[in-house]
Amino acid sequence: MAEQSKFAISKERARISVEIVTQPEEIDDPFWDIRFKVCNIGPTHAFEVKMTIGSTENDKSSCLFAAPVEKIAIAPTLKSGEERETRYWPPLQDYVAASEGKTVVYLLGSLEFEDVFGKQRVTIFTYRWRVGGLEKVKQPSRWEYVGERENLHA
Repeated sequence: MAEQSKFAISKERARISVEIVTQPEEIDDPFWDIRFKVCNIGPTHAFEVKMTIGSTENDKSSCLFAAPVEKIAIAPTLKSGEERETRYWPPLQDYVAASEGKTVVYLLGSLEFEDVFGKQRVTIFTYRWRVGGLEKVKQPSRWEYVGERENLHA
């Protein structure tokens, strides 16, 4: 019976996704002004949705928040299918290092929320700044999705 309950909860709870919606052609500098779309893709509400985000020159295997972080309140309630947009501006030193091509900069973040069953959930995500024009096909510099995983034990 316990296994059936766990299965039902895993199917019927909120799930939060995050993506960067800033496109290089939309603004002068997509590195500097980052817009995120946070969406509840699960069938039930998510409560007290918060984002913690920071940028670092270390790779994604580093300590999640070795860099200074910012905490952003997304919504007290995020209904199923609802999305919200928020913004983040990386520190100036990361901007300078990336624009000069001296380093790779990563955005490391987490989305925290409570599901309708009262359980705290965390989704961890990573993006990296991809400098354009290095390959044979010219592409603009952009943020590139690296990964997302859910920590079910948070």
